[in-house]
Amino acid sequence: MGPTGADGVKYAYPKVYQWALSTPSISGSTTFTWSTATYTAPAGWTLTPGSPPAGGYNLYAATVSLIAAGATTTSTINWTGASILVEGYAGTNGATGATGAQARIMYARIASNPVPVSGNVTVVGDNRPSSAQSSVVWGASFAVTWYATDPDPSSNNSLYQSDGIFDGTNSVWSTPYISSLKVGSLSAVSVNTGALTVNDALTVGTTGYIRGGQTGYATGTGFFLGYSAGAYKFSFGDATNSIKWDGTNLTVTGGTVTGAGFVTDTTGYVRGGQTGYDTGTGFFLGYSGAAYKFSIGNSTNSIKWDGANLTVSGGTITGSAFQTGTSGARFTLNASSDSA
Repeated sequence: MGPTGADGVKYAYPKVYQWALSTPSISGSTTFTWSTATYTAPAGWTLTPGSPPAGGYNLYAATVSLIAAGATTTSTINWTGASILVEGYAGTNGATGATGAQARIMYARIASNPVPVSGNVTVVGDNRPSSAQSSVVWGASFAVTWYATDPDPSSNNSLYQSDGIFDGTNSVWSTPYISSLKVGSLSAVSVNTGALTVNDALTVGTTGYIRGGQTGYATGTGFFLGYSAGAYKFSFGDATNSIKWDGTNLTVTGGTVTGAGFVTDTTGYVRGGQTGYDTGTGFFLGYSGAAYKFSIGNSTNSIKWDGANLTVSGGTITGSAFQTGTSGARFTLNASSDSA
C-alpha cells in the first residue's frame, strides 16, 4: 500500500441578492459552514431574490468564490470582493390596450321555418335588436323577441340563431339561420340538398313522389314518379307524347321509336282495338299461347300469323295480282283480268 496522499480541496460559490435601480455596493464578511453549505447575507442583501419593491428595479446578484482544504469545516466569506451582476428586471405595466370586439349569440323560436332576408342589424350598445328592428331587415316573420339562450327548449318551433359582434360601441347582428329544429317528420322541412348520393334504398310512401316539370301524374310537361289516386304511377312526356304507367297498364302515346327497335318479351304485345290475338276488331302484335303472333282485322276479314301459318280470311284483293311466288310453280290471282 502506498503512502497517504495530500488532502484535496473543495469549492463553493455563495450568492446573495438585492433589488436596486443601480449597481449597489457590498461589504462585510460572514461565515460559510462547509458541512451544511449555509451562510448569512451581509447587510442590505438577502439569500433569495424576493419580490421587487416596484417596477423598474434590477435584481442584482453578488457571488464569491471559496476554495478550502478538504478538512476545513468553516471559511470566511469576504463580500467586499464579490462579483456583482444583473440577474433580473421588474418591468412596469404597459398602457391599457383598446377594448377588442366581442362575440355574441342570440336565439328565438319561430314557427314554419321562414327564410330571412339577408342583411345585418346594428343596434347601439351591447344589446339585442327589438322585434321592430329585426322585422325591418329580416322580414315580418322575424318580429320576435331575441334571447341570450334558447327561450323554450321544449318547443317544436325551429330555433333560430343570429351571431353578433360588439365593438365596444355598437352590436352588429348577422342574418339569422336555423340553429336546431325538432320535428316528428322530415316533411316539415324544406331542404336544398345540392348533389345527393343515396347508397341504400330510397322509398316513396303513399304521400310521396319524385317529379320535375309535371305537377302531378300525367299533368303538365316533364315527369312524375310516385303515388297518386290509390296506386304507384309513372308518367313521362306531355299531353301529346308520353309514356304512362297507371298502376295497371303501360301506355305509349305519340312519338316515334328510333334506334335498335322496339322489343316485346313473352308477356308483351302491341295492340289496338283487339283485346288479344284474333280477338275483337283492330290489331294485335305480340306473344300469345306460347308463340309470337300477329292479327289484324276482325272475325270476318283478317290477316293472321299464328306462329306457324299465315291465314288471309275474307276481304277483297285490289291491285294488279296476288301470287304465291315470283317464278316457277305458283298460284296467281290477277285482279285486273279476274283470272286465276
